Amino acid sequence: MMQHLTQPVTTDRSRREHYQGQHEDIKIMQGNVDRGSKAVDMLYKMAEERGTDIVLVAEPNRKKLKGGKWIHDQNMDAAIYVPGGQIKILQHGAGVGFVWVETPHIIIYSCYISPNVDIVTFENFLHKLREDMKKQKKEMVIGGDFNAKSFLWSPKPEDRRGELLSEWLAEENLIVHNRGNVPTFIRGSSESYIDITFSTQKIARQVINWKVLEKENLSLHQHILYTITGSNWTELQKPNTAQCWVINKERLTDLSLEIGRQLRNDLATNECDKTFVRKRSSARRPVY
Repeated sequence: MMQHLTQPVTTDRSRREHYQGQHEDIKIMQGNVDRGSKAVDMLYKMAEERGTDIVLVAEPNRKKLKGGKWIHDQNMDAAIYVPGGQIKILQHGAGVGFVWVETPHIIIYSCYISPNVDIVTFENFLHKLREDMKKQKKEMVIGGDFNAKSFLWSPKPEDRRGELLSEWLAEENLIVHNRGNVPTFIRGSSESYIDITFSTQKIARQVINWKVLEKENLSLHQHILYTITGSNWTELQKPNTAQCWVINKERLTDLSLEIGRQLRNDLATNECDKTFVRKRSSARRPVY
């Protein structure tokens, strides 16, 4: 059963005003602790040192989840830790492999799906996550260990999971924030890029300073740190007028040919305008 998240009572007037203001940044740490108790203790220390507001954790240590600052999914595979109560949590919820919290401005998800499940289970996980996200009324940031490899976030060859997840992200118009060539998982000589951060489009411009922390954390995974800047919260309330499409790979060739045809037509018209004077309309028949 999901643990109830309690928030400490704040008496500081400036902190209350901070909650209500429009410039509240949210610093997020994200990582997989491999169920390790000491890895969680190290996570506490790293979060405190960096002033982290919310921590997204995959494969948490189940004994550590009994504290009031933790919430988790139904199988205790994904969790969210709220260290100091600086960020106001309005409500929270969970499914199998994902858990979320609602802040005054956005929804934040933590996710985990095991590398040992089959493709059907992986697709079902994405389907359930999509259903849950459709219920939300705010912009969303999602972080987790999806054990999937795709060219969108990894220099390694794409696998079937990565292909499915990439298509799912495109269908949902979600933006991937992974940057650089620093792996998020290291075991001996093996490296992977399986811890991913993505978001809905309107909040994407506010996700800044995404980086992998190359520091010992007693886990095979390297933690990720980023900030959601609060400089533009009011923009999230405006209707989204951006045009989006679901990419169909089979129609990409047709699209390329049509764009090429349109470009040739436009270029020809522009060049004629530069070289000749446009003919004025007239009722007289043109000279042969």
